[in-house]
Amino acid sequence: MATDLAARVKRFVRRERLFEAGDRLLVACSGGLDSTVLAHVLHALGYPLTLAHMNYGLRGTASDGDQGFVEDLARTLGAGVRTKAGHVGESATPGESTQMTARRLRYAWLAEVANGEGFTRILTAHHLDDNLETLLINLGRGGGVNGLSGMAPRRGLLARPLLEVSRADLASYASERGLRWREDASNATDAYLRNRIRHHLAPTLRQVLQLNDATLTRALRNLRGDAYFSSAGVDHAIHENRRVRGDTVELLAEAQWSFATRRAFLHRAAAAHYGLSADQVDQLAELPPGRGVVTERYTVDVTEFGWRVRPRAAGGALPALTVGTLPHTVVGGALQFHLALTARPASLSAERTLYLAPPDLPLHLRPRQNGDRIAPLGLGGKTQKLKQFFSDHKVPRDERDRTYLVTDGRGTILAVAGHCVTHHGRVRDTDERVLRLSWAQPSHSR
Repeated sequence: MATDLAARVKRFVRRERLFEAGDRLLVACSGGLDSTVLAHVLHALGYPLTLAHMNYGLRGTASDGDQGFVEDLARTLGAGVRTKAGHVGESATPGESTQMTARRLRYAWLAEVANGEGFTRILTAHHLDDNLETLLINLGRGGGVNGLSGMAPRRGLLARPLLEVSRADLASYASERGLRWREDASNATDAYLRNRIRHHLAPTLRQVLQLNDATLTRALRNLRGDAYFSSAGVDHAIHENRRVRGDTVELLAEAQWSFATRRAFLHRAAAAHYGLSADQVDQLAELPPGRGVVTERYTVDVTEFGWRVRPRAAGGALPALTVGTLPHTVVGGALQFHLALTARPASLSAERTLYLAPPDLPLHLRPRQNGDRIAPLGLGGKTQKLKQFFSDHKVPRDERDRTYLVTDGRGTILAVAGHCVTHHGRVRDTDERVLRLSWAQPSHSR
């Protein structure tokens, strides 16, 4: 199977519509077996690519050797290369493992490079055995059908061309062609859960269940399909059983629903959008009417007919947010906003979209404050009270406290989300890339 690996990958890319010939490909490359083979296969298929390597410096000279290997590989393949130092220790958050921090830094940087330089796909070398490990990890965490379906071939900019190729086939391909790669010593230790599954549990399951690659691939395909239609069914139930009254949302359960059905409905409708943990969802699904739970931003009450979700902030005011990477999506008031860097369009006028000059990050989103003044485009840089702007544009009073202002690091207002760009956020004639701020009604508000 390894000899026709390139043809298999080509069929998979076409079938899953991962990318096309005109796409600009940014390939995450550690220098290990998986990403090295992916780079060679893509090169063999004629795709132009750029390798991206983050050097965490966790293994001293070995980490520097990994970076040098990736740079040499890029020269060998005639590919571009991007590298960055990732300081894991300085960036860790409470409760976050070294691997989790490294993963967060890596994906944030890949997105930054892709958006900043116009790459249209970010490719990773996740393969079939990785997906089995992910399934088992999610099973151990009590995951549902979405967790058990493993990783998707594509999600947003991210694509995984090797997802139906086993580690054994990657090793055979590399051996047949005499390819070199770098070995990370941490892969041999059992200190990490994924490694323990890789070294012990997954091989045992394959042996006991006689689980071959074809059977595993078919099972994961079935699970992904089931997960999609399961989510679609729950979304339909939410659409039919959701009532919005101002800032309060009522989620109405059907009397005949089982506990598992109520929990699935509540998890999709509330947990995904209102920050409930899995334990809180379980608690709410069992609580009697008149009880509830409180999260950082919301109060969720159990009613006779379902659940009622209310913002904790007085008057439904929005919490202040910081946007440190792009693209970024936030839900504010009754709208969902998406911020992304993009090539400058032919027209800066589009429905439900504002275009701003490319900003310095971080950006800040906050609700209005007393005394806010803005300089809307069209007034020649002159300012007016935000209150007057809302009045002139007949913005309902209950919506004003649920409208985000987009500001830079100095607090200068660049845009009123959903309404206007200010003089300070305007696109200049020399701007070839712009910040696109688009909005829509989120799925949970339909």
